[in-house]
Amino acid sequence: NITNNMIKEYMKLDKRIVLINKVENPNSLDAECEVVYMAKGKYILLMNSFDLILNNILEKSYIMAEEFKLDVTQFHLINDNFKKMEFFDFKFQKNIIRQPQIKDIFYFSKANFLYDKLIKKDTFIKAIDFIGFENTINLNEINEKDCMVYGVLKASKSYGFLNRTGYFYNNYMHEQLMEANIKNKAEDVFRSLFT
Repeated sequence: NITNNMIKEYMKLDKRIVLINKVENPNSLDAECEVVYMAKGKYILLMNSFDLILNNILEKSYIMAEEFKLDVTQFHLINDNFKKMEFFDFKFQKNIIRQPQIKDIFYFSKANFLYDKLIKKDTFIKAIDFIGFENTINLNEINEKDCMVYGVLKASKSYGFLNRTGYFYNNYMHEQLMEANIKNKAEDVFRSLFT
C-alpha cells in the first residue's frame, strides 16, 4: 500500500509512469510479462521492490545498447554480502557477442538472471511468446525466470556485457520469497523446451 501511494505521487510528476495494480499472484512472472506487453518504451528492465539500481546503470546500458545495436545489455549484480555475482568472462571483442554463440551464455555462465539485463522490448516479447506462459506451469520464481532468460537469449541476435556493477540483489528477501513458493518442477519445462 505504501508503494502504491509513492508511485501515485511520482505519477503526478511524470506522466510516463503507469501503475498497474495486479492483486493476484503479484510476485509471479506472469504479472511481469503482462507489464512487458503494456510498456511503451524501447527497453525493459525488471527489478524487485527490495532491490536497488546502482551507478546510473540504466543510462550506461542504454548508451551501450544504442551504440552497438544490442538486444540485451548485461551488467554485474552485487548481493547483500557485497559480493559481486559475476558472469563468465567470454573475452569477446568489445564484450559483444552475436548468435549462435549467445545461447551458450545460458549453459556456461551465470547469466541466468533477468534483473541484470536491459532488454529490448521486442526481444522480450519474442521470449515470452517462445516460453508460452499462458500455459501456467507450477514452478517456483527462480525456475520461471531461468526459463525466461533462456527465451531472451534465444530471441537475441546481439548481446553485450557492460563491465559495471548496476544492481543490488537482496539475497535474503529473494530466499524468503522462494521458500514461500511451490515445489520445483523445472525439469518438465526444460524437457518441453528441447522437444
